Amino acid sequence: WVDVSLPVLNSFVSKRVDRMMEAGLLKEVREMFNPIADYSVGLRRAIGVPELHEYLQYESLVDTATQKKMLHLAVEKIKKNTEILACRQLQKIQQLNKKWNFSIHRLDATEVFLKSNEEEADEAWEKLVARPSEIIVEKFYNNKMKNNDVHEHCLTTIGTYGGESGHRAHNLI
Repeated sequence: WVDVSLPVLNSFVSKRVDRMMEAGLLKEVREMFNPIADYSVGLRRAIGVPELHEYLQYESLVDTATQKKMLHLAVEKIKKNTEILACRQLQKIQQLNKKWNFSIHRLDATEVFLKSNEEEADEAWEKLVARPSEIIVEKFYNNKMKNNDVHEHCLTTIGTYGGESGHRAHNLI
């Protein structure tokens, strides 16, 4: 999995939410706002929608200074809830590894997020994430093919000794 240190991830999340707000998140949420909506299902569960509910519900009833404070608090809540979501996802990945003993590879992309320009970030991504991912997938695929070849060889060999159809032998595998 692609991982990033939590302080760097949280900083990225904060900037990302700010960019989403600049790109029109408030307008989008306002267009679908319903004061009696159920936020436990569907699109209204999306990040930002429940957090902006109170602001949208009361913005026309309060002065400009209070609106700004309410919006600021809603944006901070979006950031915090996104951080919590990222932590939950990390916990689920770790649980998969423990419960199912999956061979999960951690690729640390922290350096990518610390780069100051896009070109450096792209180079770091290639070095730290893309190339290692290709190698991991290739090894997995090659190992899978070897196991399938052995399995097919066993089926063929047992099938040969199990009579014409080899059904009894196939059932043993």
